[in-house]
Amino acid sequence: MKKEEDADQIDKEPEEGLIDLQKKCGKVALFLWFSIGSCIFIANSEILNFFTWQGLAYFAIGLFIAPLLIGGIFYFIQRSFTKEYISIFPKASKVLVVGVDFFLIIAEAMIVYYIARWTIFSVLFQV
Repeated sequence: MKKEEDADQIDKEPEEGLIDLQKKCGKVALFLWFSIGSCIFIANSEILNFFTWQGLAYFAIGLFIAPLLIGGIFYFIQRSFTKEYISIFPKASKVLVVGVDFFLIIAEAMIVYYIARWTIFSVLFQV
């Protein structure tokens, strides 16, 4: 009886961990989209304005799309890496996961910056 409960607990832990990972990836993308967009708007305040329909579209629509698309992509990348390499290197799994997390957050920040910049200057404002 005890072993069955332990086995059920082990089966539930990866699912809970993946749900936490999914939320974390979405929150990071949301925070990056908002903060990078705000910095671009503030840095170019002479040509960009928060209080236009373009600014509203950037923040209102982007804050829903960025976590879904960008956060979802990085979630699947991290999940596939974690599943693959933890089974190969179980002793170094913690170090690998933290290292990959750090690398993916940096990569996500760069990608969000370029997508946000392209969205603002090419799609919305066409400066």
